[in-house]
Amino acid sequence: MTNKRYMVNPEVSCRRKADGTTLFNPDTNDFIATNTTGWLVWKALKRACTLEEVVAHLVESCPEAPPDQTAIDVGAFLQTLLPRGFIGEVLDGDSSLPEEATARRRPTVESSFAQNLPKGECLRFYQGRSMLDTFQPGDYLTIAPVTMEAVHPGDVVIYRGTRPNGEAGDVVHRVAAITNEGLLTKGDNNPHNDPAPVTQENLIGRVTHLERKGRVQPVWGGLRGSLRLRTLRLLRSGKRKCWSLVKTTGRPFYRWLRNSGLARRLWQPSVARVLLPTRKGTVVKYVSGGQTVAWWQAETGTFRCRQPYDLVIAKPVRINPHFDEAQRID
Repeated sequence: MTNKRYMVNPEVSCRRKADGTTLFNPDTNDFIATNTTGWLVWKALKRACTLEEVVAHLVESCPEAPPDQTAIDVGAFLQTLLPRGFIGEVLDGDSSLPEEATARRRPTVESSFAQNLPKGECLRFYQGRSMLDTFQPGDYLTIAPVTMEAVHPGDVVIYRGTRPNGEAGDVVHRVAAITNEGLLTKGDNNPHNDPAPVTQENLIGRVTHLERKGRVQPVWGGLRGSLRLRTLRLLRSGKRKCWSLVKTTGRPFYRWLRNSGLARRLWQPSVARVLLPTRKGTVVKYVSGGQTVAWWQAETGTFRCRQPYDLVIAKPVRINPHFDEAQRID
């Protein structure tokens, strides 16, 4: 473990509070609560680091920390984060997927940094795709208690209902209308209203704010919220049409630029390949500038790459747990 390098999963949300830090992984819908020392470890892993480098960072930040015990605690913390997909192993010289990383397993060592997260805290992180026009997975939501009389069409509420997979759980949707039976709700990204009205018995509260990447934003409700949603949809529709036109007219040149290899000679971004477990199996994420620019699931051969990174990152040819050596960035 000492010679391996690790890096955080770019999709993981980090929420700092006075009493500690909460990490949420939307790839696995998993939570970890940690203290200030764990947050320092997480901060160090924003770039690829070995265990020794993380320990050195902690000892430098906390001179009173004993190096030997710090190394033991950090190692245990990494073993807690790694199999749950909060961090991943950086693949450099080794082009194969390690067998031990392809198997899903729970951590066998409990770290002194990690703690169990109270169930109520889970409600504040957004998961799913039904509200993608307003929220992103990992957004931290502020929820205020509310009565039925105080709710207006356009408000975003959270209630106890049924999730798309049929399981009972907490749902965050926007109020489409108010009837005698209750609130008719609908996800901003859904085509139809929810099947059952929301009543006072299953209404939890109203979403007032969201926190994303450390920035707190108000969640507009009522008429203002409805108008904002319609405006966003119009703007995104226009953006998609413009981008489609650009891709159609410029596709021959873009394809030539990608196939010629000229882009690879002129542009060499720093890209790290990070091995991570998810709900759909083990994946390799290509990370540049703190964000995922490409995604590859070796077992199925599924490969996705954001433009313009597809100019310099090619899809691995072999549909097996190995990289194609001739087509990867070093």
